[in-house]
Amino acid sequence: MSEANVTEAAGYWWSAATPENRVPGVVRLATGKHYELTTIGSLGESFNDPGTLADVTVFGVCGGTEYTLLRAVMTNQQHRGAETATAETWLSFVMIRGAHLFPDARFESASFRCTGLMWLWGRWGTVPEGHPDEPREIRAALPEIRGGKVKVVRRRSRESGVGRGSYKDHIVIEVTAEEGMTLGELERNFELPLRAFTACVTGSESEISHLRVGRFLVRGDDSTGTRPALAEINPWTSRDSEEKYRASLMSLDDVFFQEVLIRWLELSEKILNPMVIAAPRQNRGYLQMETFAAVSAVEQVQRELTESRPTTFADSLKRILDEHRGVLGLNSAARRRIVNSVKLSEFRLQDRLEHLLVDGEAGDFFEWFLRGHINAWAEVSSTVRNRLGHGLAMPESQSENHVLLVNVLNTSRNVIFLRLLLECGFPKDELMIRLENDPSWTWQVEISDKWPEYVRSISNG
Repeated sequence: MSEANVTEAAGYWWSAATPENRVPGVVRLATGKHYELTTIGSLGESFNDPGTLADVTVFGVCGGTEYTLLRAVMTNQQHRGAETATAETWLSFVMIRGAHLFPDARFESASFRCTGLMWLWGRWGTVPEGHPDEPREIRAALPEIRGGKVKVVRRRSRESGVGRGSYKDHIVIEVTAEEGMTLGELERNFELPLRAFTACVTGSESEISHLRVGRFLVRGDDSTGTRPALAEINPWTSRDSEEKYRASLMSLDDVFFQEVLIRWLELSEKILNPMVIAAPRQNRGYLQMETFAAVSAVEQVQRELTESRPTTFADSLKRILDEHRGVLGLNSAARRRIVNSVKLSEFRLQDRLEHLLVDGEAGDFFEWFLRGHINAWAEVSSTVRNRLGHGLAMPESQSENHVLLVNVLNTSRNVIFLRLLLECGFPKDELMIRLENDPSWTWQVEISDKWPEYVRSISNG
């Protein structure tokens, strides 16, 4: 079996907390994207009910290769008598091959692929013609962002097992951080924002694969051994697959591409959750929960991007509290909490949704995008969110209710994405032209014309 098709490994395993207790076991890629470790013998962790034990780091060695399972959860434990070893089953969503690493292990470099990035490449940096066996690389370097330096690399490699003239191009993201980063920091600061960005501009779900990290600051298992040069994260789920062409709103040809991408990564520090919610993906959850989360995410974007909105009553209250702080006996922290509470409640959700779209230069764009129905969209979306949040029934029939929720969900996601694009420096007029010429966005025209009708229906409910 070739290494590319390997989905299990046998060896010896132990809990990072009790390295002296090592037992044989097999780890395999189970259904979905999680890993299942079955041991003959106990790792020595206490166990009460299945699924209750979390945050266990498990180390292993299989065929001379180091493995790590992070945030492992024991799902089953069977005692087979005094003469038979206890059998345990562990589940983890993060497997590392090539190193023993704790969750807080720091490393200086990482690289990964993000499906869909190829279609952003466009004509920029065309790989020169040549023999496919010859390595080809073109790099686009970005300045330091979120504590790391990012490079977008296009590589051409020959396909194994096929004809002489067959080769494939890959887009690889390289991140370096002199002070080091953890897997969690890499995910929050770079993986998730870039994945959301790619999914939004291509309109299709994007996945991270071929994640590798290296240049570790210390050895992960605290031993005196040589620090590993490279570790692979979830290698068994990284497969080379043919990507279908995706029409993209942007490409590296655009003179504003770098500015937009840099600003997107900067904004992700405060509004990563809305970015993730806006990204297209399969296997969504319950429609009601997704819709509630999407409208709430729009509100979060408004709070982060348009805090300059005047809050007359809150400002007046702040002045009064400051003038009478001695009499009231309130310190600065207490006064600030009172003022912030007033700010949060001073405007209705509908006002906040509307303000996000009419603030600054975004107003003209969203008047065009929603066909003059910003007020109607904000009223419907806020009413739906509030009713879902309070467990109130929707006024429509079940089928009409489903269509309404889908439209609120999709429009909320698109509003987040498009508002962020404008905030990141995408030229407003150019964005209008591209949306008009992109068939995948034409459905929004029909939805926009329905908002006044939806207002009437929820008002009569």
